[in-house]
Amino acid sequence: MLETLYYIVIYPIQLIIEILFNTVYYWQVGIGLTIFIVSLFVNLGSLPMFLSAYKLQKEERDIQEKMASKVKSIKENFKGAEKFMILSTYYRQNNYHPIMSLRISLSLLLEIPFFTAAYLFFSHLDMLNGMSWWIIKDLSLPDGLLKINNLSINILPILMTIFNIISCEIYMKGSNFKEKSQIYGLAFVFLIILYNSPSGLVLYWTFNNLISLIRSLIIRLKRRRLMINITLILLFSIIFIKIPTYLSFSILLNIWMLFLLLFIPIIFWIQDIKNNKNNVVNSQEKLMFVLSLLVICFFLGFIVPTNLVCSDLESFYTSNNSFFKLLSYPFSQSCGFLFFWPLCFYFFISNRYKKFLLYLSVYISFLLLLSLVSYKNIGHISNEFKLNNALSFSDYYSNFDNIKNLLYCLFISIVTSFLIYKRYFKIVLNIIYVLLISMILLFCINCIKINKYYVYLNSSYISEDNLKKEIHLSKKDKNIVIFMVDRAISSFLPIVFNDKEELKNIYTGFVYYPNCVSYYTSTILGLPPILGGYEYTPKNIDKNSKTIQDSIIEACFVLPGILKNNNWDVSLFDLPITFFNRNIYEKNILEKYGYKNNKILRKYSDLYGKKYIKNYYKLLENQKNIQIKDFLLYSFTITAPHIFKDFLYEQYKKSESALKVEQLDSYASLFFLPKITDFNSTKNNFIFITNLLTHEGQILDYPDYKLNGNFVMANNIFDMNEKSYSFYCVNTAMLLLIGDFIKYLKENDVYDNTRIIIVSDHGSDHSSPTFSSFFNEHLIQVNPLLFVKDFNAKGEYKTDYSFMTNADVPFIATNNIIDNPINPFTNNLLDNTDKNDGVLLTYGNSLWNASNFTKTKIFDRKFKLNFVKDNVFDEKNWILDYKYEDE
Repeated sequence: MLETLYYIVIYPIQLIIEILFNTVYYWQVGIGLTIFIVSLFVNLGSLPMFLSAYKLQKEERDIQEKMASKVKSIKENFKGAEKFMILSTYYRQNNYHPIMSLRISLSLLLEIPFFTAAYLFFSHLDMLNGMSWWIIKDLSLPDGLLKINNLSINILPILMTIFNIISCEIYMKGSNFKEKSQIYGLAFVFLIILYNSPSGLVLYWTFNNLISLIRSLIIRLKRRRLMINITLILLFSIIFIKIPTYLSFSILLNIWMLFLLLFIPIIFWIQDIKNNKNNVVNSQEKLMFVLSLLVICFFLGFIVPTNLVCSDLESFYTSNNSFFKLLSYPFSQSCGFLFFWPLCFYFFISNRYKKFLLYLSVYISFLLLLSLVSYKNIGHISNEFKLNNALSFSDYYSNFDNIKNLLYCLFISIVTSFLIYKRYFKIVLNIIYVLLISMILLFCINCIKINKYYVYLNSSYISEDNLKKEIHLSKKDKNIVIFMVDRAISSFLPIVFNDKEELKNIYTGFVYYPNCVSYYTSTILGLPPILGGYEYTPKNIDKNSKTIQDSIIEACFVLPGILKNNNWDVSLFDLPITFFNRNIYEKNILEKYGYKNNKILRKYSDLYGKKYIKNYYKLLENQKNIQIKDFLLYSFTITAPHIFKDFLYEQYKKSESALKVEQLDSYASLFFLPKITDFNSTKNNFIFITNLLTHEGQILDYPDYKLNGNFVMANNIFDMNEKSYSFYCVNTAMLLLIGDFIKYLKENDVYDNTRIIIVSDHGSDHSSPTFSSFFNEHLIQVNPLLFVKDFNAKGEYKTDYSFMTNADVPFIATNNIIDNPINPFTNNLLDNTDKNDGVLLTYGNSLWNASNFTKTKIFDRKFKLNFVKDNVFDEKNWILDYKYEDE
């Protein structure tokens, strides 16, 4: 209950302070001015409420003074029920109720959540550690500015209290001693609480009390609006002088774009209050405001979060936490941020501003409908709300997309403002009712999906006792095993084998092909050639008449189809049919092509975590805390107009848990391979396994590169930066774990009759320590790992510099075991000569989702194209910015 109350009352203010702090600190105005500006903006935002509270307090004092003598007389001359009845009658005659006396304490009640939010934010702000400002040496510690012998006295809390007392004296002028004593008592309570607090927090509150003092002085002035404007102009002028010039334009542009989006509602509102000078807010307007807040609150607090969880239920699942518990946090936060505090604000402000809030709330609620209609599929979002294949949302939106979205927003602002201005309240209410009913239905559907899957995941809980054999190999017949390790880095393999020399005795008979390229920088077009061969390179997909998406899916079943038609048992594990487009229904695809997609990713994560990762549940709790903290911000980001998405994304994208679930899922599935493999098959077997361990970097425990809860980078290892080293760790771990599987095959005499191919769909965008700047810029992203062991191959692994691509995999897999392999869908002979004339390399990381490839042509997009042939390590063999239309 207290936790829910915190998220409704305190958290919204804390979130605003955090966003303000991060934004202003980015302006590079210095930490002191940053804290001052945050305090200033919080005060400005809360000013209407405090002004209204001041008016209500004044009204309360005036009426109590007016009734004081009569009330005193009644209390002195009457007792018991008679006194109560006469007092009640007298209060009723004066339109007064004793509960109205609480108005005296309104400013105090408002101060508490603002103080608590600031206290929680600044007292846990790690950035302040060791940071100095002016004469304060460390903002994370008490200031200790005055030294008397061995006694250290903190000056800031005392200064804060002085400002507070002066402000209270001005603010409470004319009040009785009882009222003043409450305020002074609270000032000294703050002094005691904050005396030994971090000086960064006390500095914020000192600035806050200084601003409150100025505010109290201005309130007492007759021409206070003029003084407020002059003061604000001076302050903002000082702020913009401090901001670096190159940032000023960006800030002004964002302010201008925000004003542009609000311009039309403001114009209609100004005209409305001119035409209706009494500015009475009727019951329909109040109802519209409340219902529109409900739409916004429900949409951002429940619909967006449940949609995200439904899109990837497995990654949000942990055995120690339910989906619904997790989803309760963004909802309670949105209830506070988007319902409770707007209603409080609405209660305190005048009718003319209530009308503006009505225009604004209806406008925003209708904009949410736009966010659904114009939503662009940006693919998979991680369970920490990060974009997997882009640094920012701007990578997915062109200038045309932004202009189109802006025009949509302006159109909706015109429609909503016109409807309210013309008093078409019934139309607005009916639209809001439809939105609410639709969201309730969608929410119920999502909840049913979530609950059904939650029950399934709990029932499929894997323990050491119920591990089942899922991979079946033969001791007598042939086996082909392909590991498609997403984003594995080819250039790391020699470094890994020098670091872990024992691998040379494990990977006997293997051939390493460093002179290898892939056709695209993401899985969407990097995977099809691995299973489909050269018919499914981007260039050849572009030539056929099928949709690109259909070609991609078809490619996934070419090699399995060839082997299946030749009486091989085919087992596919985590074939990535749908992870690049959640809108594709996997079951229909698998039924169409006649395959089963076995799942081992994520299946063994909890079992591994409990047994091998120290502080496993604490790490999961840390990740849950990040999810709780950032879920609502994600909702804001995904529904905001395009021009503001990156700004909101920056507010949370840097927060990251030490334990990445994707790494845990993939590590555990490779770790348990020997325990889920048997050798009881009596047929030839083809096994295809997708693994994502190498897709994202993760610091692992040196020197064994195990996932055990230690996430500390080894000192100066291979002279790599942290990002490169994190990728090195997961690539090393992948080779070690597959090495354990190979040892298991050798122990059971299945190694010689097994052909093994380890291949990645594309490279990575990091820098390799063995590459020059040219190859780090142009080759690294399209240089996949290709590591092959043939039947009965012996000896230490070799390096072969033959020109290869990952489209050679089907040819390598079927070589010398199937004569004239035929593509079952096109009846074309499998061939690997297409590369002889060179390879067209396609770059476009932001276009990795199948929604970008629903047409029949690939190259009608603005891809960067390079061309290479023969030796990729010879710069002379490259043609940069190749023009495909020249052919």
